[in-house]
Amino acid sequence: MKYIETLREGERVGEIYLCKSRQTALTKAGKPYETLILQDKTGTLDGKVWDPHSSGISDYEEMDFIEVYGEVIHYNNNLQLNIKQIRVAREDEYSPADYMPTTD
Repeated sequence: MKYIETLREGERVGEIYLCKSRQTALTKAGKPYETLILQDKTGTLDGKVWDPHSSGISDYEEMDFIEVYGEVIHYNNNLQLNIKQIRVAREDEYSPADYMPTTD
């Protein structure tokens, strides 16, 4: 598993994360997009789905474990994941302990 704290700008990601939150918004041009907060035990990452109605985006809900494919970019001094594909992960594909925050 590639943990959020190890991600770097320019990386392509294909991993399972917890969808902590999901919001729909509109671009300045009036097109819908989705903002996600992805989480694993090392932290959270802002994710954007710029084309939420594309065939690569499956139905999912907040608190689902989702497999996301996209590219890590740097935006406003933070890392962000531009998501191209999403699917809900099966229970045998992840361990919930990898997604709950821990302390050192």
